Amino acid sequence: FPSRVHRHSAIYVRADRGIKTAKDLEGRAVGIPEWAQTAGIYVRGMLAEDHGVDLAKIEWLQAGVNEPGRAEKVALKLPAGIRYKARPDTSLSAMLANGEVDAVITARAPEAFAPGGAVVRLFPDYRAEEERFFKKTGIFPIMHLVTIRRAAFEQHPWIAMNLYKMFDEAKRRCLARLRDFTCARIPLPWAAAIADEIATGYGPDPYPYGIEESRPTLEAFCRYANDQGVTHRRMMVDDLFPRDVRGMAKV
Repeated sequence: FPSRVHRHSAIYVRADRGIKTAKDLEGRAVGIPEWAQTAGIYVRGMLAEDHGVDLAKIEWLQAGVNEPGRAEKVALKLPAGIRYKARPDTSLSAMLANGEVDAVITARAPEAFAPGGAVVRLFPDYRAEEERFFKKTGIFPIMHLVTIRRAAFEQHPWIAMNLYKMFDEAKRRCLARLRDFTCARIPLPWAAAIADEIATGYGPDPYPYGIEESRPTLEAFCRYANDQGVTHRRMMVDDLFPRDVRGMAKV
């Protein structure tokens, strides 16, 4: 899983609309770049399950973040009651700036968001919210994963184990470099101390690979995606990976 990012920081609201809590999003117009975008699926799932937000009480407008013309990439089967409209003529940032939407959910900050401006994050202390959510649920959102062609796997099943070990070792070395106090690996002060702090809270491997290590996150995504009409049936985690890989990940 090469990308994992907590997403409480991805909700931007107009400061003049009185939106102080997640429940305040009900009855509002909320912009999204794509209904099927992975980050958005996690955010809506978190809003529904952790904050009791009724997604059917929101008017959803889909558009590009800063440029018009973005479209969905998958066929949706939206749940009954969901109000969704594509807006290829404009952008989320423009609608947020002119007040056409009250909030947007996007992995990348819209141009309308600037410190001290009219747009703010729903969760100003988003790191504290993300830490609370992780401790409660064990969910650390996954955005991407590595795949191999079925034909290659069936012909050379050892490829899966070799790739897994290779990526896992690369990640281990990366984390070790970040925690090296003798040499700054990224151009930020106290980076090694922050890496140690995160390891204290998350354990020695704060960025886990493997199915069992990520089962709460994977199960949540399967549930969220089906509840939101992105998948047309409820997938189980074990449906997603070949039996050999499931066994490998439990080693």
